Amino acid sequence: MDVPPRSESLAAPILCRQSNMWNSPGAPYYLVRQIKRMQSTPLLSKKAESLKPLVQIARLLSQLCGRYDAAVKNAREGVPLFGKLELDGIKGTLAECEKELVTLHLGAACAEDMMADAYKALSIDAPVRAFTIVADADSGGLELSKENGKHGLRGSGGTG
Repeated sequence: MDVPPRSESLAAPILCRQSNMWNSPGAPYYLVRQIKRMQSTPLLSKKAESLKPLVQIARLLSQLCGRYDAAVKNAREGVPLFGKLELDGIKGTLAECEKELVTLHLGAACAEDMMADAYKALSIDAPVRAFTIVADADSGGLELSKENGKHGLRGSGGTG
């Protein structure tokens, strides 16, 4: 995992010396990176920061940081050693995070689809966005494209 440069307003996560495990940076840290990537505004990131699934993911991952920090580490490799029950709990927590992630993607895909229908019904050209929601099940050939100076995916199927 590449660690983005330190932001003036947000402290960078504290990384464990021999791994890329973070120490509870929370959603704001990652939102700064996405603002730049998606060419968004800080105002919108404040709204995104309070999305329930995003808050839940940050909370669950912060709990995993606690488990990681409390775990006995292998002296040579510095990796945490978990018992079967602890590891099953960790996998369950990550599965819960995945469900929350799917919730975020479903909401974004739904909104994108509704907006496409609105623009079409009103005979208004949709704006070129720096992003699109793409699923593995979308048909059509997806290929990398560069339109209007923005990198993204282009495909003939799905809504995005």
